[in-house]
Amino acid sequence: SEQIARINAFISFAIKAVDMQGNSGIRTNLADPFVMDFALKGIEATQFLYNNANRPAFMTPSLGKMFTRFKLFAFESVRYVYYGISWCIYVFYI
Repeated sequence: SEQIARINAFISFAIKAVDMQGNSGIRTNLADPFVMDFALKGIEATQFLYNNANRPAFMTPSLGKMFTRFKLFAFESVRYVYYGISWCIYVFYI
């Protein structure tokens, strides 16, 4: 079910990328680098990745994995909200 959710998210972000291009999006397809990059970044932003490379530094060792086994989603959602707020501050106040 996780793979199906990621595939659906990829397809929806790819469709959104084509729609963002307006009339020039008629001639684009999934092989377009902008569409692929937009869809992959959308998946990374919404479908949290749980491998060691995407974990905070204190959660990567064995002891960190043991103590924070079920808390990774909470950390990722807080990080997502923080990036969203910092982006809004950057865009609207600078």
